[in-house]
Amino acid sequence: MTPFLTAVWSDLILLSYAVPDEVLIPYLPPGLELDRWEGSAWCSLVAFNFEQTRVLGWSIPFPRSLCDFPEFNLRFYARQGDRRGVVFVRELAPSPLVCGLAKLLYNEPYTAVPLTCRVTDTGERHRVRYDFTVDGQAQMVAATGLGKAVEPPVDSFANWVKEQEAGFNLSRGGVTTSFRVWHPTWRLYPVEDYQMKIGFAHLYGGQWQFLQDRVPDSVVLAEGSHIKIYPNEVR
Repeated sequence: MTPFLTAVWSDLILLSYAVPDEVLIPYLPPGLELDRWEGSAWCSLVAFNFEQTRVLGWSIPFPRSLCDFPEFNLRFYARQGDRRGVVFVRELAPSPLVCGLAKLLYNEPYTAVPLTCRVTDTGERHRVRYDFTVDGQAQMVAATGLGKAVEPPVDSFANWVKEQEAGFNLSRGGVTTSFRVWHPTWRLYPVEDYQMKIGFAHLYGGQWQFLQDRVPDSVVLAEGSHIKIYPNEVR
């Protein structure tokens, strides 16, 4: 099957939390169940660069800002039988056109906000920082990795949280849809430190306030790679 979209996803920061089932179930599309690691359901804040976008193998004849941009999302982990994937609570990107098309065509929960990324690599340290503003409130996440990126153990949480096969969503007609994602195994930088300033209740509603003062259970900094996205499927 020909991929609908190809791109490069790079410099991914994943800040993950074990969370109670009752927080996630209202967002769970029909026919799915929560995916678990060591018995717990999980959510992640994820920031990354979306670059070199092609649709059906063709470059998009739009300004570069519409094809290369950073994204920030809150997602959690679900499964449909043996098929593992993610469900998005909210996705942020800087382009109103990209966000509008994603909402119109796929009912994805995108919002357009000012969002930037800065990457600094000295060879010894790889520093990534994402800044954005929502309703006048500044938000940010940043992480510093040491040395070279390496593949994590297959049975590690870091590998579990980053290697996802599908994206699940609910259509406007109430039908669960999905798209398939392929990429080579991502290598990870050993994380030296991280920073974050995220207003959980402001961004996602009062039900997320309980995470405001919690330290993430896991911080992952992934190198990224070329990716392929295959068309939406109805299950």
